[in-house]
Amino acid sequence: MLKERDYNVLKFIEKYNAISLKNACSIFFNGEYKNEDYRYRVAARRMQTLEKKGILQSYRNSYTDEKIYYTNKKLSPHNLFIQDFWRKLLEMGFEVLEFNTNVSLMKGQLKPDAIVLAKYDDILVNYILEVDFNHYTDKSKIVRYEMFYKSDELTELCDTRKPCLIITRPTHSKDLRYSSNLFDIVYTDLKYTNLERFLFED
Repeated sequence: MLKERDYNVLKFIEKYNAISLKNACSIFFNGEYKNEDYRYRVAARRMQTLEKKGILQSYRNSYTDEKIYYTNKKLSPHNLFIQDFWRKLLEMGFEVLEFNTNVSLMKGQLKPDAIVLAKYDDILVNYILEVDFNHYTDKSKIVRYEMFYKSDELTELCDTRKPCLIITRPTHSKDLRYSSNLFDIVYTDLKYTNLERFLFED
């Protein structure tokens, strides 16, 4: 018999096409467990059960070797790194209210990987995510984001909130990193290492 949590997992996969075991564990197995290892084992057993029932299929992420569950369509590593941002926010104590991965801004001039609405200590915040896995966010794209931040479209989307731009990418010592006078830009690696330090700094 399927549980309510199973249906929630399936709805997530229907919307986003797939989910990693780690992300399923953080997003849906959020009850009280004696420790994190036990939570992960419970999640792994349940996801494996859904696979044995023929409801889910699985494969290994070619980049991270993580177990990925899906129904019809496998996801690229790039799209899985987008989902990892959701898990990271939960680990930092945020409540994720909206996670939109199908966004087109300024009549198609900008297509971020995700726009997120989250809540922390009753404060609403927005984040715009760019995952630089196959190509890097260049200066021209930052300029287009500055145009967006000056537009009425920003207010329509985020009210009075000024979203932070999160750029995650493989780390290299010679990375080109850009800044803006209009909004905060945070660079992090594909594991979102030290993101807490950047988001919570004064």
